[in-house]
Amino acid sequence: MSNTAEEQINSDSSTSTFVSALIFNSAIGAGYLAAFELMRRFNLKVYQPRTYLVPEIHRSPPLSPVPFGWVLPVLRTDDVTIIKRAGLDAFVFLKFLRMGAIIFTGFTLIGLPILFPINVINQLDSPGINQLTIGNIRDAPRLWAHLLLAILFIAVIVYFTFREMRQYVTLRHTYLTNEPHRDSVTARTLLVCSIPPELNSEHALQQVFSKFPGGVEKVWLIRNPKDLPKDVAERAKFVKKLEAAELKLILASTQHFATANLGKPEDLEKNEINLPEHLRPKQREGGLPVIPIGGSKVDAIESLRNTLVELNATIDNKQKAYYETSTLYASAFIQFRQQVASHMAAQSLIHHQSLRIAPRYIEIAPRDIIWDNLKAGSYERMIKKFWSIAATSAITLLWAFPVAFVASIASIDALSSILPFLKFINNFPVLVGVIQGILPTIFLAILLALVPIAFRLLSTFEGIPRKTSVTLSVMHKYFFFLVVNFLLVTTLAGGIFKTLPALVNDPTSAVFLLASKLPAASTFFISYVLLAALTGSASELFQLVPLVMNYLFSNFLVSTPRDIWNVLGTLGTVDFAVLFPQHSIIFGIGILYSCVAPLILPFVAIFFVLRYIVYLHQFLYVYNIEIETGGLAFPRAIKHIYTGVFIFELTMIGLFSLKSAVPQAVIMIIVLFITVGALSVHNKIYKPLTKYLPIDIAVETKITTINGRGIKHTTENGHEGGAFDISEIEIDAEDPESTQRVISRSAPEVVETTQETTTTQETTTTQETTTHKIAHKIKSALGLGSAKHKPDHLIVDDHLLDEQEHFDHPAARASQPTVWLPEDEFGVARAQVAELLALGMKSSVENAKVDRGKEETKGKVVLLPEVYEGSDKGVPGENWGNEVWSSQYADIIDTNDMI
Repeated sequence: MSNTAEEQINSDSSTSTFVSALIFNSAIGAGYLAAFELMRRFNLKVYQPRTYLVPEIHRSPPLSPVPFGWVLPVLRTDDVTIIKRAGLDAFVFLKFLRMGAIIFTGFTLIGLPILFPINVINQLDSPGINQLTIGNIRDAPRLWAHLLLAILFIAVIVYFTFREMRQYVTLRHTYLTNEPHRDSVTARTLLVCSIPPELNSEHALQQVFSKFPGGVEKVWLIRNPKDLPKDVAERAKFVKKLEAAELKLILASTQHFATANLGKPEDLEKNEINLPEHLRPKQREGGLPVIPIGGSKVDAIESLRNTLVELNATIDNKQKAYYETSTLYASAFIQFRQQVASHMAAQSLIHHQSLRIAPRYIEIAPRDIIWDNLKAGSYERMIKKFWSIAATSAITLLWAFPVAFVASIASIDALSSILPFLKFINNFPVLVGVIQGILPTIFLAILLALVPIAFRLLSTFEGIPRKTSVTLSVMHKYFFFLVVNFLLVTTLAGGIFKTLPALVNDPTSAVFLLASKLPAASTFFISYVLLAALTGSASELFQLVPLVMNYLFSNFLVSTPRDIWNVLGTLGTVDFAVLFPQHSIIFGIGILYSCVAPLILPFVAIFFVLRYIVYLHQFLYVYNIEIETGGLAFPRAIKHIYTGVFIFELTMIGLFSLKSAVPQAVIMIIVLFITVGALSVHNKIYKPLTKYLPIDIAVETKITTINGRGIKHTTENGHEGGAFDISEIEIDAEDPESTQRVISRSAPEVVETTQETTTTQETTTTQETTTHKIAHKIKSALGLGSAKHKPDHLIVDDHLLDEQEHFDHPAARASQPTVWLPEDEFGVARAQVAELLALGMKSSVENAKVDRGKEETKGKVVLLPEVYEGSDKGVPGENWGNEVWSSQYADIIDTNDMI
């Protein structure tokens, strides 16, 4: 045991730090969990929005209100169901958590029984829980156990990374070749950048890219919209202002008619009741631009209506002139007829000059595009990326100072040696434990939360044209930042502050002091893992901020139907650029301290177990993934694991050397080189397979034949595809265009190719003629026989496109947002809608009303249940909401392949 008062204080300090963190985080976590169990019964919007806010095929069943009755149903959800409901991005993140739970549970069961006795019995008798670390070892031969366990742990991690990547590659290829996705415009479109002027035309690009299988279906040239996006944004702002002004009039009139008992709605329609002038809202115009002083008061509704009429006319004129007068950017979208063509074109050497027609991006969705970044050229992107990397490095280095200060609080006994006025704290072990076990982790969590915002701005500044690519870029930046500031700076700060007083007296003892004191920094990381595992997991379930914001906005801060829908009708989402690094750094901490301070292992295991349960619930019941990438973040997370492994190996080499365990250090150096080789093999095997689609599994239409019922196609690998049966088409008489969209996507594309079959050219011609006759017959039945029945800007090779499939700038085809008003019992809102429609403005009272309840008041706006159902949910005519749903996840994996 400790023999001096100082050693006793140190022992009490490290122990109380750990105990304080454990008690504090357990108490806070229990409180959050109890609040979640209580509130989830009363607020489905925050805790179970996916039971009603998503299409029925993607909904999760309601959970039992019994305390913890949600755990078993969530855990019993099979992998196929998870993918169908949540998507592949969410599923691979859950697989990452599941892998961490399995690995560290195994490490705990193996490591603790072996390392605790070896570290503690008859060794240096370090103070407090530091006895459990490798720093307590005195006899170098005992370090063979640490070496063998380190090799075992590294081998297990390498095995799991190879295994998980093999499964991921299978999942991704199945995702890419699954029929709904394979036939989508997103899967067949390639974005090319830095196009030279001589090739920047539809004809030239058609010539270049028609060499790939199936040829090019459409070339979308990117045009400069100039100030059109600004006008469209301005119009949306004025629509919201007009909705607010109209709502004031409606509520005031409702209260006026109800309290005065002046009549009924039909009286208003007969103009027997006029709206008093004083009820109409006013606004000041012509005064100072910021301070509402000066100018004159005018009718707010009339003024806003006039402004919108002018904006609509201006935008309409600019949209009509967009294709004739706008200049071209050096980027274009190439839409192929076959998916495999886009993957081949992305990997081919297209231009003989460097940095031309590059970079190229596959799997492009219109909602994923950062349109402003399409104008950047290759050299501009290179320069911007240089400055972005420089800024990222500067932020990472400068952030080390506040992080080091926060870490120093975790060793307040050493810090007090430098700042004598803090010495009195050492007389209160409980206070020391609270300060060291709680405050540093909270402060550090706050510091780390601010960084991804800056990194996202920098990645966007680089000129990356896709939001999902920006996310992957931020993911790397943020992990690099966490490794430097959270893992290395925090560890070194703790070790330096602990050794600094002794170094002043004896500088030659630096190596030995660092070897003995560095493992003590593990107390800080144990406290942080406790915070993340207990408090963090429970707070993620409780959703305190969304709960408070939902209450405030739905009751006090919003009023119009649109604002209410934005609060009650949309789902929250997650940022994988932040989520993956936050968990992969815990993985790295667990690896780094697995043999240095094995006490951390059970808490890392608990962290991954709890996080898996929590996020499984969140993805099934709370979150929505806005843009699906097919799990592209997963391979990067695997590389981050190897970063943690390399740091672990270098640390063990240093510790073995400082402990004079030369054979162990030499063997660990060999292991390091073997791990580098394993990563090299890993990249060589899996890197090409994670992004692109191999030719041998690409299922494309090659031979088309006619049978008695419809069109049957044969794929390249010889398998028969599904029949396209006219008799099974359900024609919607009210919306024939929607039926045409189904037909155009269902019918296989007839492609002229050279085939080594007995099919003759004459037969092929007959097949094509018959196919076009069938298509013409269907179009005639639907009244879609000529292009004049379709909007011109949505015609692509005689096929109708959804708005989600259109690759022109959104501002070039944006229509005026619907002025959405709540219907009232006196007909005021309907009268306002009629006036707006007469002015040529879209307006509606659908699915919203003024509810006065039982009292004669002006009432409040409520949305009808129908607003949450169907494909036209939300703002009438706008298909509002974050969700873009498809059935692309149906039956794409075999649960036997999963862990």
